Amino acid sequence: MAQPGAQAQATTPSGYGVTLGLTDGRQITRDIALQHAASICASVDVPVNRDFENGFGDDPETVKLAAEAGLSGVSVKDTAVPGTNSNPFDPALARIEAAGIVLTARADGWLMNSYELAEALRRCHAFAQAGADVMYAPLVDAGTTRALAATGTPVNLLAAGAMRDLTTDEIGALGPARISIGVGWPASPSRCPGWHQCDAGTGRFHDPEGGGKHGRD
Repeated sequence: MAQPGAQAQATTPSGYGVTLGLTDGRQITRDIALQHAASICASVDVPVNRDFENGFGDDPETVKLAAEAGLSGVSVKDTAVPGTNSNPFDPALARIEAAGIVLTARADGWLMNSYELAEALRRCHAFAQAGADVMYAPLVDAGTTRALAATGTPVNLLAAGAMRDLTTDEIGALGPARISIGVGWPASPSRCPGWHQCDAGTGRFHDPEGGGKHGRD
């Protein structure tokens, strides 16, 4: 991905977990994540971001170790891993305030069905005010995406659900600075039918096996 000209890369615990037979959010430990991050960073010359679950607990040392492994940034969720419930607002905000490198703050409650769009928007605004460099609320609608982008803090968008049939230009018109394709592609398409590829000519995401939409629609 770096050779064709990617200016940065991101890697995921779920994608790596598939290669190890481990479950996302439950079995990828901090040490495993750091080892994987170090190996990726050592193999490319571009900045690398890694999903660091919910920060692997409350130890602020985690972010320092992430930087020492070579990462340029981390993503931190507001989910009470290994469950699907969201952390209360104040503890979720405290994790963002503790970060010291480029931080993507994730509001996953809409994805996990534990709060509504308005709460995702409220949390992203608070995360940005607390110092988050990027906001990410997976599978929110177009209106919420525009509202997030209007804050001036860069927004990450997941090309799935209602967004999967849009081109990159159409997604760009909503205001996000970055697009993620989600978890599906590393696993078998028959098990994760929502995985996408992006056609470089048309800018359109598609499922090469014709599967259904991914995530909450």
